[in-house]
Parts: sequence; C-alpha cells; structure tokens
Amino acid sequence: MQTPNRVQLKKWGGALLFWGIVALLLCVGVRERSFWTDEWYAFKYFDRSFFEFLKAYWQNPDNHPPGYYLILLAFIKLLGRHDFVVRLPSLLAGFGALIMTWRIARLIAGRDERWPYFAVLLAATSPYLIILSQTARYFSLAAFFALFAIYTVLKIITGGERTWFFGYAIALVLIGYVDYTTFLYVSAGSTLVILFTAWRAKSKQLLMYWLLAVASAALLLVPLLGIALAKAQAEAAYGGDVLTSGPLAWLLRIGIYGYAALYGFVAFPWDLEVTIPLALAFLLLIIVCFRDRAARGHFWRRPEIVVITVMGVLALVFNTALFSFLPRYTPLAYPRYVSFALYLFFLLLAALVWWITDKRRGIRLVIIVLLLATPAWSLFDTFGVTSADPTLFSMDRNLYRAVEQGDYIMINDDFPRVIFDWYREKYFANVTPLETPPNQSFFESGKRLWVIGYGYDDRDGFRAPRQKAEDITEPLGDAVRVIEKGYGPSIDSELRAFKKRLTGHDTYEHKIGLFLITAADK
Repeated sequence: MQTPNRVQLKKWGGALLFWGIVALLLCVGVRERSFWTDEWYAFKYFDRSFFEFLKAYWQNPDNHPPGYYLILLAFIKLLGRHDFVVRLPSLLAGFGALIMTWRIARLIAGRDERWPYFAVLLAATSPYLIILSQTARYFSLAAFFALFAIYTVLKIITGGERTWFFGYAIALVLIGYVDYTTFLYVSAGSTLVILFTAWRAKSKQLLMYWLLAVASAALLLVPLLGIALAKAQAEAAYGGDVLTSGPLAWLLRIGIYGYAALYGFVAFPWDLEVTIPLALAFLLLIIVCFRDRAARGHFWRRPEIVVITVMGVLALVFNTALFSFLPRYTPLAYPRYVSFALYLFFLLLAALVWWITDKRRGIRLVIIVLLLATPAWSLFDTFGVTSADPTLFSMDRNLYRAVEQGDYIMINDDFPRVIFDWYREKYFANVTPLETPPNQSFFESGKRLWVIGYGYDDRDGFRAPRQKAEDITEPLGDAVRVIEKGYGPSIDSELRAFKKRLTGHDTYEHKIGLFLITAADK
C-alpha cells in the first residue's frame, strides 16, 4: 500500500511532466520563425531607456497601448538581444493563458481534476494559439489577462471574497494597458454578467463593490483615454481591405473563428486527414447530446458555463462588428484580437465532452483521440509549411541565409533597416544596405543587389514579390536583369482559388521572395 506522501509525490511528478510537455508544445518551430511586419514596430524602442521610451511613445503613440512594449523592453534589457528573448514575453503569457484555462476549468469541475487537463491539451495543441504565443505582439498577453479577469468574475458571482473585486480591477487595468479591443470586450461581458447577478440576487453590496472596482480601474486608465480616442478616429479613416468586400466576405468574417479553432490556420477544410476526424468527433458528440437531453440541459444551466459562454460569444460578436466598421482589417486577422475566446471555446468543448459522455466512456475516449489527433497532425506536418495567413508565420530565414556576403541589399518597407541591423552579425556581416535604388553605373561596375519582396492583394489585382525588384529595374530597361533566388512557402492552391473567388482576381503564389539584380551581361 502506498503512503500518502508517495501518492502526493506521484501526483506532483505527473503534473510537472504534463506542464513540461505543454511548455514544449508552445515552442514547436519557434527557432525557425523570423519577424513579420507588425513585430518590427517594437524594434525601434530597443535602444531607448524606459524614460526615453515613454517620452517617445507619448509624443508619437502607437495604435496599441504601451504596456506590451514596456514588458518587452524590460526583457531585452535584462536578457539581451536574441530572437527567443523577443518572443519570450508572449511565450510566457501563452503558458499563463493555459494555466488560467486550467484554473477556470477547475472552478467548474469541482473534485474532478481530469477534464481540466483535457481542456488545456486542446488549447496547448492548437496551432493557431501556438502561433500567437510565439508572436512578438501583445496577443497572448491580452488573452492571459482576459482569462484572469474572467476567473475573477466567476469568483465574484459564486460568492467569493471581496478581495476578488480588487483582482478584477487590476485585471481591467492590465488589459487596458495592453490592448484596447480586449478591454472593451471583457469590460462589456463582465459588466453584463455582474449587473445581471446583482439584479437577480437583489444585492446592492455586489453592485457597490463592482462600481468601486470599475471606478478605480477607470481612474488608472485615464492617461490612455486621449490616445485611444485619437487612434480610434485614425483607424476609422482608413479604406477597406480587399478581403472585406464581395459576396463571400461575411462568410469569411463569421467562419474565420471556427477555422482558427479547428484548423489552426495551418490546415484547410479540404485536407481530409483533418476534416474527417473532426467531423466524426462532432458527429459522435451531437449523437450523444441528442440522446442525453437531461444531461445536456443540466450542463448548460450551470452558472459558470453560462458566464463563460456569454462572455465568449459577446466578445466574438463585438469583435466582428467592430472590425466590420474598420474595413482595413482583413477577416483573416479577426481571431488574433479575441484569442481569449478561443481558450474559452476549448474549455467549453472539453467540459461538454466530459459531462455528456459520463455514461459512455468508450465514446468519450474516441472523441478525445479524434480531437487531439487532428492538431497533432497539423503540428508535425504542416506547421510552418503552409498557412492561411503567411504574414503571421514568417519563415524567411532560409532567404536571409542565401544572401551572399560582399553584395548589397535593398532596404524597403518589406525589409526595413531594423531587421537588417538585428540580423547584421548573423546573416549580413559583409552585406551593404542601400536606402535608395542605385543607377545603371552601379550594376555596370559589377555590383549586385539583393531585394526581398512581399506579395500583396489590392482591389485592382495583386503584387507578386518579384514586383519589388522590378520597381528598381524598370527605369534601367534591358541593362539589368532580375534573378529569382528563392521563395518562402507557397500558398495552398485551393486557398488561392478561394481568394480569387472572393476578390475577383488572381493572387500571389508566394508571400515572400528573394531576388538578385545584376547587369544583364553578368
């Protein structure tokens, strides 16, 4: 017979092993990722002190709050300049979001400690959430703080101590200094839930504490008010994105969340090795739900489930409505601004599977295997190879390695100076950057110029990556030539066909390309 201490030791050992595996999953492919456009914005702050950063930010604010930049700057100052260090705050926040998913699930599960781990596994193996957790932006940090806020709301409405109102206020402040939109979604959802709870319980005390918490948070967020309003006006003034118009645009707006959750942006509905297991899992779940109506009804009547569902659905609705009024944001970007709702989706899915199959353990096992097998296939087959949004998962290190030493490279909006300086020692030690296009004599002297270009869609057609090089060679005529030296991963052919139907014109085959310009006779 095992002693209590040995049982406890095994329990702790199993937990450490589980969370260690989860941490490793978050790092899948992280070493090969390079930085994409939005990640570059933070680089300009790395040489500044904290005071210089705050001064520069308030003089010329970003369209996002300063909180993430301050945290990232602290990591750079403490741990040095390295790709992994730049991604580390997001990775830690992604891990924190998984812990908060587990904590919220434990509130619902009571004594059953098993299915909260299933909820964490669903989120931890989601390719899309892994991508966001590796992205040097505020996405996973906002999700972590949002989930913490939801945890405090659940504690408040289930009769927790008054100190949870303090935690709720802190969560709102943290979210407000990291992401404006997440703050709006969490504030709106939590306000609805708490006010309804206070009205139903006829609790003036609950209402009073909530008002005090909100007022305290609002006071601490006042410095951001003017910046937020000015940036909101600026965002509304932009024109529409090419993917926000056309008959299929609304289908894309609504369906993109399910696509992000189930396919992770690295697989597609026409990938049968993913779609068939998903279809079987949900078909089994629907059949069991239909047969066990009583269990299904009891599940959806639980207050914690109602709160999570309401806050998640409201966030998705508000997010879709907001970005429909800001049409420069393509629907492909929608899920990243409300990623905490995806964690809630996986939590609800795990809870429903566990609850509804309580008397059908064999079916439960089959559903679990099917739901975990599909992201596992994506992680080890298509992760980093293809993506519905290639800008979100930039894989251009091989192109950097191909640039030959002793040559020149063009600095442009697809390859800015901050990226050249960041990778100078690693890839461009003996490469000379050019800020302006050279003339014909430059090439006649035997010099060569490397150009990195991105593909773009617009309303009149599209720009292939090669166009960036041809913009330089066009004034020079036949005196120079462009040599294709390599491309990033190709865009899925079915996806290109879908984009053609959506936009009415062809699209680029590769998001990024590397080109060499030389004299025509070289």
